[in-house]
Amino acid sequence: MTDKKFFGLMGNASNFLKGLTLLDSSNHGWTEKYLDPNTGRHWLKYMIDRDNGRYFNLMLLTPKPTTEEMIDIAFTSSDNDEVEGAVHRLFIEEEDEKIDFRPALIERLKKIDISQLDTEEKKNIKTIILNGHLTDRTNKREVIGKHFSEIQKDVQFFKETADTAEQILKQL
Repeated sequence: MTDKKFFGLMGNASNFLKGLTLLDSSNHGWTEKYLDPNTGRHWLKYMIDRDNGRYFNLMLLTPKPTTEEMIDIAFTSSDNDEVEGAVHRLFIEEEDEKIDFRPALIERLKKIDISQLDTEEKKNIKTIILNGHLTDRTNKREVIGKHFSEIQKDVQFFKETADTAEQILKQL
């Protein structure tokens, strides 16, 4: 369990959290830092359900995974819990920090031969698409200071990404 970098399912995250020591709490408990006394690794607990704060994930902080590492985890982990946590985090970083993960994620998805996947691998692909909100057609990129043609290009990207994600879901 110590090789994991994400816990995405509430039961798994809650169980793992029981063995950690709280170090810091901010935003009225919506973000908390923990220490794993057995490994010395630091973890971040953060809310996914931002409307009422009932659903959280855990992410390894030492070292904090990069966007590329989160994408690799999403595609290579055999643990659906970790896949879910990694993709949730990609989506949150897109919302909060404007980190664009969709081009890399959709390109990886396009290269997969769905017919060669087993049931668990298909489940992980579905998790990537749904938790990454890849079927959402809303332009998430900054529009201020851009020419109309640049905005239209971004809009088209999100439309094409959503279309591709929907096609992949139908194949699963």
